[in-house]
Amino acid sequence: MSNGDGMVHGLRPLRGALCIVALGAAITLPGLFTRDLWVPDEPRSMEIVREMLTRGDFVVLRLDGEAYSEKPPLYFWLSGLLWRAGLGLSAGRLVAAGASVATLLLVYGLGRRLLGAPGGLLAAGATATLFLFVAVSKVTRMDSLLAFFIAAALAAGTLALTRNTSRTRLCWLAFYLAAALGILTKGPIAIILPGLILLAFAALNWRRVSLGGWEHLAGAALLAAIVGAWFALAWTHGGRDYALTVLVRQTSGRLVDSYSHAYPPYYYLVRAPLLFAPWFLFLIPATAQAVLDWRRKGDMAAALAVLWFGGMFLLFSAASGKGRLYLAPLLPGAGLLAGRYFLLAARSGQPWPRLHKWLSAATFALVGVLAAAALGLVTLGPDLAKRAYAHEPVVQQQSAAMASGRNIALAAATFVALLALAAAGAWLGMRRPRSLAMPAALVGVGLVASLYVDLVVCPSWNGAKPGRDFALQVAPILRQAQRVCTLEQNYYGVFNLYAGLDSIPVLRGAEQLAEALKSPEHVVVIMKEKQYQQMQPRLPADARVLARERLAYWRVVLVSNRGEAAAP
Repeated sequence: MSNGDGMVHGLRPLRGALCIVALGAAITLPGLFTRDLWVPDEPRSMEIVREMLTRGDFVVLRLDGEAYSEKPPLYFWLSGLLWRAGLGLSAGRLVAAGASVATLLLVYGLGRRLLGAPGGLLAAGATATLFLFVAVSKVTRMDSLLAFFIAAALAAGTLALTRNTSRTRLCWLAFYLAAALGILTKGPIAIILPGLILLAFAALNWRRVSLGGWEHLAGAALLAAIVGAWFALAWTHGGRDYALTVLVRQTSGRLVDSYSHAYPPYYYLVRAPLLFAPWFLFLIPATAQAVLDWRRKGDMAAALAVLWFGGMFLLFSAASGKGRLYLAPLLPGAGLLAGRYFLLAARSGQPWPRLHKWLSAATFALVGVLAAAALGLVTLGPDLAKRAYAHEPVVQQQSAAMASGRNIALAAATFVALLALAAAGAWLGMRRPRSLAMPAALVGVGLVASLYVDLVVCPSWNGAKPGRDFALQVAPILRQAQRVCTLEQNYYGVFNLYAGLDSIPVLRGAEQLAEALKSPEHVVVIMKEKQYQQMQPRLPADARVLARERLAYWRVVLVSNRGEAAAP
């Protein structure tokens, strides 16, 4: 091969990577500019970061002044670095966005290694446009970061097991490093999930894999050193219970008899059509084909994809605690399945051509329905909201906000784009089922839907979710008060975050509320309006409401023993 040919060949992976980065940026970044932090997770996460930076305590995380033992610190450390770099409240979302783009690049690289260059692009494109991936990549949570570390561990372990690299020992060390960083992100699940998948992969292909040797001891020592160093600091500064709760009890408590988000085993199954849209229908034959190729031909790429997606799906379904964003680690497996399916179809034809045509027709018919819904939500939404939500003024207000001239124009453009993609995809699926342009149309559907949510839906619904404006409005009142409390909950740190208060004590019951308002100090209590109405007869005569507004799910009031009463 000439030098010129070598240079051209060498550029191809870079071009593919740049395409994936551009797609990931288009999905993750627009939302940064169109919405605030939404309750409950986003303000809470950034308040933890703010208190960490304010107190200078990077070992024991705190929320509302109390030790926060639900999650390890790595996500908050990275968010703190970006906050200090000047990115402020966007820091946590940028960590999630960066981790999502890094995951796409990893899927692209692994796909190239296992399936070839087109397969890598298809796998990364499918992963990027799964509706669940789109959702998890936009929020201030650590799920995207955990998914990246689990994907990195699985990729490194797979390459080591299959001897698909000349640096097998480094791959095993990379596996343990990724697992260690994942543990510091969300606990032992970061080693449990990839460990179980790789063990199953090795057991089912034991004659064709290389299990390695002493490098496992070195990797385990590396993992123990990283996790152990943090654990020792957490034990020293936060105490035994704090360290054990963060590292062990949170994970075990969600796996068996979860104290929150406990749902039956079929929870994910009934939601799968939406979570894995617009690729869901194709994942069914893709999984079946991969299983057949694995059993009949010993296709190890098929085995990995099936175990990554199907195996993790079963494990998550068996766990007691469930949440839609928890499924983020299995999304690369779904992308690999879809990429492999369409690549093999382009090369050798569909294994079930008639089924494929019907799935294409059904998928793009649903895209047409989605297009109509996108336009109808803007144009008909206000009238429908008045009828369906007669007693919900916030819903009516936000629906009316969506019906602006700008949003109608964007919705019309979305309608046209989705209809065009639906028509092209359906025609290609029926007439040219081996064309890679059809899965490209699905990637376009996911991208257009993501942009519609960011540019139309989120700005219009922004006022109903975060409470940022109300918190900023009352921040001067809270700062002037000598004592600020909340009644029975801390509202996810919203008031701490925007008023800059490190601790707002929580009162329990009417007696503590009345006692606080009798204080000679200037006291302000944040509480639900319904609670205030119920307890008002038992409060001091000079207690008055200074402000009232809706905060996410509740109508909230500020009650004080001083100041001018707010208008009803």
